[in-house]
Amino acid sequence: MSRTRFSFDFWTVNTAGEMVYSCFILLFLAIGLEALKWARWRAEQHWDGKLPETYIGRLFHHAHLVQVLLFFIQITLGYLLMLAFMTFSIWVGLAIAIGSGIGFYFFGSRPVLPNRSRPGEECCG
Repeated sequence: MSRTRFSFDFWTVNTAGEMVYSCFILLFLAIGLEALKWARWRAEQHWDGKLPETYIGRLFHHAHLVQVLLFFIQITLGYLLMLAFMTFSIWVGLAIAIGSGIGFYFFGSRPVLPNRSRPGEECCG
């Protein structure tokens, strides 16, 4: 087995067992990424219609700050998974792809909600 380094000096794979362990970590991180996307969607659904009317009020509302933090974690994790995928190891790529598929299976289906307008507004002009 060839030696693989995952963009970090502390994460070097030398044996088949270490590769299996690394692939499981990446698989669960990919599932976690889909769960995080779902959590952001659920938080947005929870706060829909409950935020202040003004832009500044929405900007500093705790719900928006939570969304910003979750988005930061989502983007960071997504780019770290991309870096791992770019090691061009077939096993790493499969682990990330399978983890993303499993995550989407459990967290990706979201009900289609009707287009809601604010009270007093008409839908289609």
